Amino acid sequence: MKKIIICSILLITASAGLGQQTKPSPALTKADYLKKSKNQKIAAFTTLGTGVVLLTTGFIALDNTVSKGEKESLLILSGLLITSVSIPLFISSQINKKKGMVVSFKNQVLPQVNNSSFIYKPVPSIAFKINL
Repeated sequence: MKKIIICSILLITASAGLGQQTKPSPALTKADYLKKSKNQKIAAFTTLGTGVVLLTTGFIALDNTVSKGEKESLLILSGLLITSVSIPLFISSQINKKKGMVVSFKNQVLPQVNNSSFIYKPVPSIAFKINL
């Protein structure tokens, strides 16, 4: 009985781990990347502002107190930590912006042969921008 339970658990985990997705996630479009970049930039500026406010408050409180306490150093440390969190957000925002600008979907007008003449029809296409 123990072997049957162990084998069934292994079979279930293997099928769940190696099975294919029935609904794969759609590819991100230019608008998705640009929206993601904008949201990350807003979060980066928010964390940067919060960190700078905490740093400034900590230094002002440190100068005004006679005894150097833990609260001021805690404010300064948390300000440094929150400010340093904004750096990766700025970097990932810039990366997503570049991804959004590189890949674009558009209808490109191309000539096509119809009977014995060329006609121009819009064809859905993916445009890639290569920077050298």
